[in-house]
Amino acid sequence: MFEKFDRNIDLRKSALEKEIVVDLYYNKKQSLRRIGTMFGVSAERVRQKMDEWNMPRRATTGPREDVKRKRNIEICNKYEQGESIEKICKNYDLNRSYVTTLLKKHSKLYNDRKKIRDSNICSDYRSMKVKDIAKKYNLSLVTINDIIRKSGLPRKLAKRDLKDSHLCVYLYPDELKKLHAYKEKYGVSFSYIIRQLIDKNLEEEIEY
Repeated sequence: MFEKFDRNIDLRKSALEKEIVVDLYYNKKQSLRRIGTMFGVSAERVRQKMDEWNMPRRATTGPREDVKRKRNIEICNKYEQGESIEKICKNYDLNRSYVTTLLKKHSKLYNDRKKIRDSNICSDYRSMKVKDIAKKYNLSLVTINDIIRKSGLPRKLAKRDLKDSHLCVYLYPDELKKLHAYKEKYGVSFSYIIRQLIDKNLEEEIEY
């Protein structure tokens, strides 16, 4: 259909037509993502239309796929032999996300280490701030919070939560007992104690 194929061809004003997609996908070896970009639609939309037209996917075999498969096996072996993820990323010019996803799928050692690391992070969470944990393990705050959330640990009481005494339910058991002890000792309400903690910023009384 296209005698001289141009990767920058713009078909965004055209509807997805089977004849054109067949030519691009099978003859010109274009990816669903690339075809979608040309038509101004998502790769998922192209896939849906191909399923509608009963178009089978190209076989994922060939020299390129074999090289990629061998490289992935090599990466896993190097990791199992003690090479760091940072060094692997540098040597193969890959981003960390790609390598960790690959190892998560194929490396038992990586998953075993991840379980131990996640367990240590949850233990540290009891006595450390999230930002300090992130710095210790060289991970993002989002990753640390995600690990803690998946572990089922109760979140710590944040200063912004102290506005409402009902949020005492988020305290760890020993911290809640401490508030009960203050209440009994001084004969005041939880709200009063919490207001005092806010006003005096007594971070040593409750860990944030």
